[in-house]
Amino acid sequence: MSAAWKRYVRNHLPALNVAPERETEIIEELALQLETIYERARANGCSDADASARALAEIPDWHALARTLSRVERPYTPPPVSGANSGGLMTGFTQDLRYAARALRRAPGFAAISIITLALGIGATTIVYSVVDGILMRPLPIRDADRVLLARDFINGFENSTSWPNYEDWEKRQTSFSHMAAWRGVTVNLTGLGEARRLNARQMTWNMMTTLGVTPIVGRDLTTADDQPDVERTALVSYRFWQRDLGGDASAIGRKITLDEVPVTIVGVLPAEFTIARDEDVFLPFRNFLSGSMRGMLMNRGNHFGLAAIARLKDGVGIETARAEMVSIARQLEQEYPAVNSGVGASVRPFFDVLVSDARPMLYVLLGAVATMLLIACVNLANLMLARAAGRSQEMAVRRSLGAGRLRIVRQMLTESVMLSLIGGTLGVALAYAGFEALVALLPPNQPRIHIIQIDGRVLSIAVLVSVATGVLFGLMPALQAATGRAMTLLRSARVTGSSAVSTAQRRALLVAEVALAVILVTGAGLMLRTMNNLLSIETGFTSEQVVSAFLQLPERFDQARRRVFVSQVVETLGASPGVAKAAFTNSIPVAGSNWGSIFIVEGQPVPERSKLPAAAFTTVTNDYFDTMGIRLVRGRLFNTADGETAPTVAVVNQAFVRRFFGDHNPIGARLKQGWPEDKTPWREIVGVVNNVRVNGLQDDSRLQVYFPYVQTAMPYGSFVVRAGGDAASVMRMVESTVRSADPNLPLFNVRTMDQVIAADVGNSRLTMVLLIGFAALALLMAAIGVFGVTAYSVSQRRHELGVRMALGAHPSSVLALVLRQELGACVIGVVIGIAGAWFLSSLLQSLLFGVTARDTLTLSAASMVLLIVTTLACLIPASRATRVDPATALRIE
Repeated sequence: MSAAWKRYVRNHLPALNVAPERETEIIEELALQLETIYERARANGCSDADASARALAEIPDWHALARTLSRVERPYTPPPVSGANSGGLMTGFTQDLRYAARALRRAPGFAAISIITLALGIGATTIVYSVVDGILMRPLPIRDADRVLLARDFINGFENSTSWPNYEDWEKRQTSFSHMAAWRGVTVNLTGLGEARRLNARQMTWNMMTTLGVTPIVGRDLTTADDQPDVERTALVSYRFWQRDLGGDASAIGRKITLDEVPVTIVGVLPAEFTIARDEDVFLPFRNFLSGSMRGMLMNRGNHFGLAAIARLKDGVGIETARAEMVSIARQLEQEYPAVNSGVGASVRPFFDVLVSDARPMLYVLLGAVATMLLIACVNLANLMLARAAGRSQEMAVRRSLGAGRLRIVRQMLTESVMLSLIGGTLGVALAYAGFEALVALLPPNQPRIHIIQIDGRVLSIAVLVSVATGVLFGLMPALQAATGRAMTLLRSARVTGSSAVSTAQRRALLVAEVALAVILVTGAGLMLRTMNNLLSIETGFTSEQVVSAFLQLPERFDQARRRVFVSQVVETLGASPGVAKAAFTNSIPVAGSNWGSIFIVEGQPVPERSKLPAAAFTTVTNDYFDTMGIRLVRGRLFNTADGETAPTVAVVNQAFVRRFFGDHNPIGARLKQGWPEDKTPWREIVGVVNNVRVNGLQDDSRLQVYFPYVQTAMPYGSFVVRAGGDAASVMRMVESTVRSADPNLPLFNVRTMDQVIAADVGNSRLTMVLLIGFAALALLMAAIGVFGVTAYSVSQRRHELGVRMALGAHPSSVLALVLRQELGACVIGVVIGIAGAWFLSSLLQSLLFGVTARDTLTLSAASMVLLIVTTLACLIPASRATRVDPATALRIE
């Protein structure tokens, strides 16, 4: 019949001044329109003659129609003969684009849902990939980064920084490396360039840049002469610091800046792309930039200063060979220096792996989750496209009967899907830009390489690739379905049922996959939600609300006496300030990690062998510290004014300390000594016991902790802690202004509330939880849309069947139960498959979980119930329409 209608239109439509392809398209559209009118008339009971008359009456004047089409269509100019072959493909492509745009304009609801779904999926993929790319995939800006290793001490199963004498012995004895250097990250006070501020810096041996294969772009590198005590201090600066603070002028070489109140001469500028773990402004020779007291401690093999060795493998030497040699050297040092190196091994790992090892599990989980969500979006859209293709089956049948090849139909359908995906991808990239800052803000501030994360050409190219790939992925199945089958069979099936059993099976298979993937995502979100709840339920041992901390580093001019006076004056001023309840000073704040870990011995108890000496977090505090932090006294007393610098030395310990060394006995009056047994450090009397406090993060069990009065051990660094009586933000500003008034050359840094300190500690878990919950919510929404769409389409295609059932006396409730049973069956299968998938895949989350197992039955059950409830509701709405089908109308329409 379609061929006849096409011949009829071609015979009656005058010639049009349009491209041949466009004229064929117009003839096909007109023939389809006439045939549709004819079929509807026949369905309503008209005779063949009446139905034909109604169709022919649709276009009373073919010449008037031709004139109208000629006016609105673009005039056609035949291409030159020489270019005919080369332009055919482009002409066909342009025609496909025009037809795709017109087809999408005719289905605005479908286009809107598709574009929004894709925008959310591609936007989430883009923003997560930008983080993964910045942290895991961008190569380090050093030569042959895979040949650079990092070595540290390995003590009692944990990596630790190394001591300077150990590093020197490593460097002298090793034969596997062409270069070996050492560094540590520090901060320094910058003065003389506007308001005093704190800079990130790196102390390193003179040959570090040679080891890394980095050459200054202006000036020179450090030399061995720069890395000596008591010589003029020199430094390399970053490109950013050079541009921002020194005007980007070559005359900056030789200029002096003041760091920690000491003049430092700039000798070189590093390349713009050189950045490793964090943004750093200055790079200082290690031995040249040590205070007098630090130089004396440096040669003590038992002292660690955060040093790590960086080494470049010789050509032909493998990592395992180098690791074996370093372990052998560590064993030699253990035998030569048993007093301090007993139990000290060596850890050797690729430099890049060390930087990203903590972040890698989280980022892989997020990348997998966003890929799953994108796959759900593709499955959902494939389902929508299949339903739409089934609704266009008559159109495709006409095109096939008129001679359109299968490849042409596939190309046309794929053009539509790729056009949708590119539009959705463009909107998704816009959403990624809009949400980028919010995502980065969720990352832990101490996350290595966080400063290089950006949405740039690399990320955008991936976004384009993902957009095209998703367009092909969700458009391929509908395109193949539309292109297969015999034309006349398609025509008959299109008129009778509108879809085939094959297409229905395909849509339900996709629905099963969509529900299964959603179960996996919801399970992951549930596990991370429980993890965060467990983390935030941990008893920290202190009251974090309304407490502000601000770190301070005192320069060399502050000796012990001046430190005591300065800290005492500032604490007194802060405590008397409006809006402040309490104020104190400490060298280490809870959760953020101990700044002073050391071995010790307890008087009257057996002294274990040196490798098994106990260690504790030693914390120096002013007298009001415990009240300020809300740390509870359990036994004895706290520090008071009687514990002065000349008074007997005292200590307060935590409950974990008492439990280990005294059991149920009273520790008050017992004595301990920090350091090695032979050290001349003073014995300290235990005068009080306080509750346990989390020191190194929330997940670290309460460790041994010893507190000293600050006046008896005045450290040159630490944090002011202030409990606000009102607004914490105003107290932050007040703390900064108070210290600036006391000494304008002392900048504060890491000014934050203790709630922010806790939030930073759980940053990886919080980010994973937030994104997984977001992905799971979108997966639920898309699953609901998919279930709703498939059920609604199934009901619409079965109106004839359902009408017959109801005409034969079927009760509406039985019809509803029939539809729900058939459609929910696919959902139940999807939930079962999803549970199995979550059972096997959730173990990938194990390293991120706390207080819950990866295969937690409760979480799996809850995720399954959520999906069943959502899919049931999504099925129920369209299924209920089946009960309202009028039998007579359904039979007449079909």
